[in-house]
Amino acid sequence: MKMSLKFKKASVVLLVLTLLFVAGCQAVGGLDLNKTLKNALKVTTSESNHSLEFQLHMDKALLEESSEEDKEIYNLLSQVKIQLDNVKMQDKTHFSLEGSLKLGTETEIGFDMQANDKLLVIDVDGAKEPFTFDVTGEKLLEISGLELEEIEGYTKATKQNEESIAKVSTELIDIVGEYGINNLPNPKNIKVNAVNEPINGVSTSLMHVQASLNGPEMWSWVKSYVDALVADRAGLDAMVSGIIKVLAANPDIWESIGEADPFNSGELDAMTEDEFAKESSEALSEMLIELQGELSKLDKSEDEMLKEALTDELVLKTDFYVDSKLDIRKQQFELSFTPKSSEEEPAIPFGFTLKSTSESWNVNGVVKANAPVLTNNQVAVEDIVTLQGYQTLKLFDENSQIHDLLKNKFHLNKQSYQSFSDDYYNAPIIMPSYITMVAVRDVADVFGATVTYDPATKKVTVFDEATNTKIVIQSGSSIALINGKKVEWKQPVVNFNGSMYVPARKLAEALGAEINWEPVDEAAKVLTIEREL
Repeated sequence: MKMSLKFKKASVVLLVLTLLFVAGCQAVGGLDLNKTLKNALKVTTSESNHSLEFQLHMDKALLEESSEEDKEIYNLLSQVKIQLDNVKMQDKTHFSLEGSLKLGTETEIGFDMQANDKLLVIDVDGAKEPFTFDVTGEKLLEISGLELEEIEGYTKATKQNEESIAKVSTELIDIVGEYGINNLPNPKNIKVNAVNEPINGVSTSLMHVQASLNGPEMWSWVKSYVDALVADRAGLDAMVSGIIKVLAANPDIWESIGEADPFNSGELDAMTEDEFAKESSEALSEMLIELQGELSKLDKSEDEMLKEALTDELVLKTDFYVDSKLDIRKQQFELSFTPKSSEEEPAIPFGFTLKSTSESWNVNGVVKANAPVLTNNQVAVEDIVTLQGYQTLKLFDENSQIHDLLKNKFHLNKQSYQSFSDDYYNAPIIMPSYITMVAVRDVADVFGATVTYDPATKKVTVFDEATNTKIVIQSGSSIALINGKKVEWKQPVVNFNGSMYVPARKLAEALGAEINWEPVDEAAKVLTIEREL
């Protein structure tokens, strides 16, 4: 009997739920790694420190060929470190932390964050006021133009969904662990030994687990894991049956994941829990067998990309430290790729190192996060997306590192209008006099200027806040009034297909911008009007 589409979809949902919780290893050196990893999934409160560091190693010859601007960006982004200290996780919505972002060797920007169930507050070094983000989503919905009643209904439903998912997730951990975690093979190189390590400055007795894999070993590990999952059909059946029972006992979860509840559909021929479990288990088994076959085909193929990526130069190293309660108290992770040096051009012209470290204490203890603190002039993150770059810069002290970074490194204050000669809508027009005309409103929108029309005088006013420039023009006239001064243009303003066109170079000069034509191909060119405030 062929499975119906709705049951196939439900089975896919079950597979996703399975993969979300699959992670683990078999026991090594007397340490129950399965239970350790299950415990990690159950952590609800803790205090901790974290760091994430990324280094990019670009091929020197390639770097030397880059522009000075590209080199500057590379130097900035080739070394990135995020440090999070005094992280206090009170529960899933209440937390606080102190952090810093390091870019290159000279730029470091500090920040603090505090959150509750309604608001996230971010204090950034150099910012004139703190930034806020509405975690309920109400402000984003308001920006979208939804009615208050819709927002309240959405917020209530979202909260109920989150509570349902959290409840079911906790119940699924042990069920999925029996199949997903217990079948996960150990890495080839793994060892465990007893150590004393400082955690938050306190020497602590821990079990140290070390493991490493290179590219080919990672590939073999993935294949062996899928093989183990396929072989354990009894474990798969037991897992699916357990999941079905939990989901049947929590009907709200189906709405949370956007599916109809198959156990309360009201249909006369609705499947029983056992029938649904059997169908779902069969679907998951088929998918795993199919995945196993695809991995086998890929393994036998001559896929050059796979060979280049999964080499001995790709190395994963991980260390974690476990206490007597089987809680992970410290973790170190490093993924690196170092291409072999060669006189010929390397296939992959860069290497990288990604490092992550963390340490935790007071795990599942009583933790009190710092509460969000507001000022009278805080800035909503949701509002920043509507700002021009130069307006965003005004939110920061001109002498701060972040202002220098955004302005002089990332050029946030640069504005650029581009239009192609073969554009379908409002393409630039080259007049017989070889004067290029552009749609004034299109340029104004990019530069953050406003355009207004006076039906009484039939005049259009362009006001550019960034330069405090006011331009008054009229269709058919070559006279423009710029900040109260009359200026004669060589080409009069014209209306074309409902858009008002003006001489591009004269408009650019009035707005403090530069104009340039660049060929794209034999048939088209691109017009750029650009300025940096």
